[in-house]
Amino acid sequence: MNNISRTLQLLLLGGTVVAKMSAIGACSNSYLQGSYGAQMSGVTTSSLGSGVGGDSRVGTASLAGPVTNSARYTFDGAGNVAGYAFANAGGVLLRNATAGTYSVNDDCSVSITLTDSAGSVQNFEGVTAARGDKILLIQTDSGAGLSGVLLRSRNFCSTADFSGTYGYQRQGSNPFFTSVGVVNSDGNGNFTMTQLLYSSSTFSRSSNFGTYVVGDDCSLTLTLGQTSAGDSTLNIRGQLVSNGTEVMAIRTDPGSTIIGNFTSQ
Repeated sequence: MNNISRTLQLLLLGGTVVAKMSAIGACSNSYLQGSYGAQMSGVTTSSLGSGVGGDSRVGTASLAGPVTNSARYTFDGAGNVAGYAFANAGGVLLRNATAGTYSVNDDCSVSITLTDSAGSVQNFEGVTAARGDKILLIQTDSGAGLSGVLLRSRNFCSTADFSGTYGYQRQGSNPFFTSVGVVNSDGNGNFTMTQLLYSSSTFSRSSNFGTYVVGDDCSLTLTLGQTSAGDSTLNIRGQLVSNGTEVMAIRTDPGSTIIGNFTSQ
């Protein structure tokens, strides 16, 4: 084979590799289709003129500060999205329906525009990952320092979908704390919890029990009784995602901005 033939062969092989690599990375609106659970967190300022994380406007001085958000969105594969969001903004719980449009570019970057129930428009940018099973987002509106993740969810869930043991981690502020532990769910609406908690410069261990409800929309609400360490009762709301193996959640009690994540063991 002469040098010219070898050169042509290498160019053709290289072109094949490039074409395959481009095909793997090529994305479009159809890349996002179906339901996703969402979890976002960050801070807002009093300059926020729109909503946050799909919820209606929280841009008043009294609501500026830490924000956690739990949401569910359904993408139709053709550029339209609809859903609802829960936000805990400075300890004030908000819930709103939302709808809008989205665009996925060839490089798998994504733009989403949502209009909440109060009529304010919110804008997000991010990237898709895990072949469309995950979306990493940041809200780009002035005054909204919020970012997070969307993970693919089932279209329908039942109580039995939250069953077995889950490792979990929670983190919050006012004052700062973090904890890790295990949740054991019986698949019938009851669970127990053990945890190691860091708060106020000290560590403590506690156990807990409670009840839970799984909605048709794969929402999960947990109500915990008082712990052996003396913690007050608390309420958690989140979404079952990743085929029921994970939960992304926030605490919904007034005065708390806490996020938590559960992963099936």
